[in-house]
Parts: sequence; C-alpha cells; structure tokens
Amino acid sequence: MEKWEVCNSCDCDLHSLFALLGKRWTLLILNKVSKGGASFNELKAFSQNKISPILISSRLKGLTRLGIIDRISKENHIRYRLTQEGKNIHSHVLSIRDWAKEKELKIPSICGD
Repeated sequence: MEKWEVCNSCDCDLHSLFALLGKRWTLLILNKVSKGGASFNELKAFSQNKISPILISSRLKGLTRLGIIDRISKENHIRYRLTQEGKNIHSHVLSIRDWAKEKELKIPSICGD
C-alpha cells in the first residue's frame, strides 16, 4: 500500500495528483485507458509485460482513488475507463505533450523508442 504525504498546504491535492501522474507507467496507463477503456489484461498486454501486475494494480488503484478512472464491473468482467475528471486531466496532459513537441524539448523516452 502506498503512503501519501499528509500536509496542511492548500496545494496538497495538486501535489498528490502530480506525485501519482509522475510515477513510472502512470501516464501510459492513463493514455491506454483514454482510448475507450481497458481491462487489466489489456493493460498487461499493452505493456508487453514490462509492467508487473502488482505495479499495474497499484497505478489503477491510485488513479481510481483520485477519481481519474472508474472501475466498471459487468458480467464478471472488469474494465477501467476515464471519468469526466479523467478526461479533463488527460486533455491537459496532451496539451503539455503538444507544448513540449512545439518547443522541441529533448525528453528521453521511457518506451524504448
């Protein structure tokens, strides 16, 4: 179980959000879920088994806890999808990506490209 820093700062929610989004693989999971949702096994296959099941589970729980994704259970099949807040956040993440491309920032890829 992850421990979240407790503080009295007015930016605590923002800090928690960036602490989660900045963790390895979180944005890749968020991006995959943004494309119509995804099951746990789809996320595992998408990562080409580079992400451990425990880490996928941890990231999904964190994103769910922050209200960024929903866990939908239907006929013993669980899928994850973006909430409206998740869609809003994802659009901002894409804006940051576009800004970085526009500025031609040389940011190393974690995907191995």
